Amino acid sequence: MWRNIRRALFWLLLIAAIGVIALIGWLNSASFDRFVAGRITRELSQLNIRAEIGHVDVRPFDLSVEIRQMRLFAGAASSPFFELAGLDAEMKILDLFNRRFELQRLRLSEPTINLFVDNHGKSNVADIDLTSLKERPAGETEIEIGHIAIDGGTLVFNHQPSRLSGEARNLELQIRPEPETRRITLNAREVY
Repeated sequence: MWRNIRRALFWLLLIAAIGVIALIGWLNSASFDRFVAGRITRELSQLNIRAEIGHVDVRPFDLSVEIRQMRLFAGAASSPFFELAGLDAEMKILDLFNRRFELQRLRLSEPTINLFVDNHGKSNVADIDLTSLKERPAGETEIEIGHIAIDGGTLVFNHQPSRLSGEARNLELQIRPEPETRRITLNAREVY
């Protein structure tokens, strides 16, 4: 009888070890990166935002992600309201069971925000549906933010009814909250 128990335990441990090795392999593969890109796309589609993502590199054991060439469209719009060349983020788990995380570092490279209002007064982001964010129950995931950096940002706006348009290029923004001190740096090299 003990022999059968040891044999069953051996096979159980062997299968568990193979499963853990397979999971670790998948987490470090391009397949997991595609899974995360698909998850981001699905989550944004619930807000009526269509996402085009060029490349995602997820490093789950470092709790970091890198996204290259991302464009966001409101509804069926043909031009993006937001695009960026790169996004780098590092996370830290504060409390896994209560789903509390800290976004230690977020760097956006060359983000562009396009805000337009047509002659009928409709904005290019009017099709975004944020009701699902408002309906989330209490106790959802909580994220604290550490350091945010925006390099080479551009803001483009065009309000056709008032014939007001403009561009702000090469915006750099750094926000680094510290205990009892808040430091914000904003540099704009060109404003049109």
